[in-house]
Amino acid sequence: MSMPHPPQSTDFFEPQHGHQLHSWGKLLPGWHLKPSPDGTTLHAHGPAAPDQGLPLPLGSFLDAEGFLIAR
Repeated sequence: MSMPHPPQSTDFFEPQHGHQLHSWGKLLPGWHLKPSPDGTTLHAHGPAAPDQGLPLPLGSFLDAEGFLIAR
């Protein structure tokens, strides 16, 4: 069965990309990052994480679009 294409969007927003190079993806709602007490590493905290959080590799950070970058 053939269907016509949906109408083109008239919005001028940049598309939200689903992935980025070296990215682990975006943080899910309820998750946040905090530095370790000594400030050397980031830890991911959220509903399924242990109390001390999940340690991330050195150099990890959130980019401007909210992707977790880990190299």
